[in-house]
Amino acid sequence: MPIEGTVFHVEPMVYPIPLRFLEFQRSEDGLGSVTFEALASARPERWHELLAEAQAVWDWVRTHAPGPQGPLDDGGTWDGELAVTEEPDGWRSLAMTLCGDAVFAAWFDQAFGAAGGGDGAVAASRTLR
Repeated sequence: MPIEGTVFHVEPMVYPIPLRFLEFQRSEDGLGSVTFEALASARPERWHELLAEAQAVWDWVRTHAPGPQGPLDDGGTWDGELAVTEEPDGWRSLAMTLCGDAVFAAWFDQAFGAAGGGDGAVAASRTLR
C-alpha cells in the first residue's frame, strides 16, 4: 500500500550478504516512528561472523536508505545504534536498533523482510554456538 503523498523509488534489492544471524523485529510508536531491533549472541570463535553481518547491514542501510540519517526530531528520516556487551565467559551480544519514519520503514521492510507486529518489548534473539 503506498504511503499517501509520498513518492519513492526502491532499487532492486541486492544484499551485501545473506542475513544468517540477525532477525529484525518491527514495532511502531503510534506517532509515525518505526523501530527495527535485532539481538544476537556468539561465542568468541563465531563473533567475527556476527560482527561482519551487522557491519554489512549498517553499511548497506547507510548507502541505500531513503533520506538523511539523523535523529528524527532533527529532520532525519532514520537513525540507528549498535551496542555490544561481553560476558565474563567470553560470549558477546550485539544489539542493533534502527528507527525511521514511514518511508524508511517501508523501505527496510522490503529490503530485509522485517517481521511485522509484536509488542516491541523484546527483539528477536539468535545465539551462535
